[in-house]
Amino acid sequence: MARLDLNTSFIPPVKAKFGKQHIIDVKEAKGSQPISQCYKNWKDVEGNSTKNNGELYQLLLKKSKPLN
Repeated sequence: MARLDLNTSFIPPVKAKFGKQHIIDVKEAKGSQPISQCYKNWKDVEGNSTKNNGELYQLLLKKSKPLN
């Protein structure tokens, strides 16, 4: 997701659907990170989780809070 260009693949259809005035564009991504970094309640097939589950998601929330 780090190399994903939101302006070519994601933002245009979102703006078309909801209108530019109704969206806030914030991106937080690091390359080669496991999905557990994005999902707080992630568990592997054995039911184990890691100590930093959801870390990237939390960073995204911190970035977007001042915009609300």
